[in-house]
Amino acid sequence: MSHASAWRAFRIIDRVSRGGEELDAKDLAHALGISPSTCYQLLSILIDEGYLIRLSRGSGYRLGPIISLLYRRSRGTSVETVVGRVLDELARRTGRAAYFGLLNENDDVVVAYLTVPPGAPPVGITPGLRAPAHALALGKVQIAAGGVRAIDRYLEHHRLDSMTPRTITDPVALEAHLKEAHARGFATELGEFAKNLYGVAVPVLSPDGGVDGGIGVAAVGERAGTEVMRFVEPARQAAARATRSLSAEPHERRSRRVSG
Repeated sequence: MSHASAWRAFRIIDRVSRGGEELDAKDLAHALGISPSTCYQLLSILIDEGYLIRLSRGSGYRLGPIISLLYRRSRGTSVETVVGRVLDELARRTGRAAYFGLLNENDDVVVAYLTVPPGAPPVGITPGLRAPAHALALGKVQIAAGGVRAIDRYLEHHRLDSMTPRTITDPVALEAHLKEAHARGFATELGEFAKNLYGVAVPVLSPDGGVDGGIGVAAVGERAGTEVMRFVEPARQAAARATRSLSAEPHERRSRRVSG
């Protein structure tokens, strides 16, 4: 890639970072003063390499996972290390499985890390599990944290498949449920992904106010449905700890802080 092309690519990334959800390629080309053909070519490269994500049905673009990875590398903070410590403490404190997950480019939730304390029954969730976001508290809380626009976009572009008879598949009911989760700052899951699996989840926020993932607590059994709310506060405290740790800059690297 030539110097001029690299410069244009960085301008595209910068423009998308400031709100690319409603922009198409022609809008970007016009805003940046480049030809549509050049813009299409650069967008294709940036999407293939993971720097950008094209939203479904041509509704615009957003930053891809590579940007987040590079940001974290520049800060010298390992999300694996941070989340691992937080989950170990949360699992010990609650006596239940604690887990962390992210949304992928299709807005499915992917369980990245899981800690099950000694003596706790298995919950049927494993690292690498991919599931519809609307069926797991871990996914619902990340959609909800994005606010009304994120909720509307999810409802517009995703099928609400049923995982159990309790899965919320009515768009109106799910919209109300997600808005309530946004207002409360946590989401619940009451047998919606698997029978007798209950859980709560809270968002992990990035320094710029975005969502870096979600932390949850899961329990199984008939009694779990009545006790799940007592896990909200421990999960909230764990997420706040993860947010603070991921936001902290090592002293020797502060001069390289990436601006929000």
